[in-house]
Amino acid sequence: MVDIVLAQDVGCLSPFPDSLSEAWIEANARHWPNEKDETLDCLLCQTPGRATLPRTSRLRFLYLSYLSKPVADRLIYRLIPRRRVLKIVEFGVGSGQRAIRMIQAAAYFTTPEQVQYTGIDLFEARGDPTRPGLALKEAHRLLKATDARIRLLPGDPFSALARAANSLADTDLVIISADQDPVSLARAWFYLPRMLHSGSQVYQAYQEEVRDPNQAVALRLVPLAEIHSLAAARSRRAA
Repeated sequence: MVDIVLAQDVGCLSPFPDSLSEAWIEANARHWPNEKDETLDCLLCQTPGRATLPRTSRLRFLYLSYLSKPVADRLIYRLIPRRRVLKIVEFGVGSGQRAIRMIQAAAYFTTPEQVQYTGIDLFEARGDPTRPGLALKEAHRLLKATDARIRLLPGDPFSALARAANSLADTDLVIISADQDPVSLARAWFYLPRMLHSGSQVYQAYQEEVRDPNQAVALRLVPLAEIHSLAAARSRRAA
């Protein structure tokens, strides 16, 4: 069975303040999703003997995890520290906002220099003015400021992985944006298995028609068995 995850917005919070404060978070914490989250427990509690983050880092993580937009991306920010994600591949860099936030989420349990981010995007070759995004130099300048190890691969999913898949082994997290060319993506599945390990997570975004525009994009967890099946299908076609 395919796991479909549509993040829920928190609609009963008091008005969001201009300056995020710990008091505001604690006052509204009862409205957050009731889920077992050891990462959140560690951030909220100052238990003696447990590793804790500085207050500003804890507040930033809480904002990303439960208050940031788009809503669906909150799942990714909570997952990264929980699964100790260090190697990230993203198809579709867009504005770079999600990339920066994913690197920030990973930096909560390690140093930014240990985080490896690879972004695959058409950049200047995008061509379609209705698909906003960064130029290659702009993306590189923006993401290098995070101090993570940044690698940007111009091209569509298939052409980029055909060149670089072997160098992306042991990737922990793959994010596939909803705007990727379906034909190129279908061919790119052939290369995914060689990039992954048994604990890798692959999430594919897709557009969903819902009333709330903040929930218009959902994230689908693609099981490893399905990825191997898609790759095998492409291999048979090539043969």
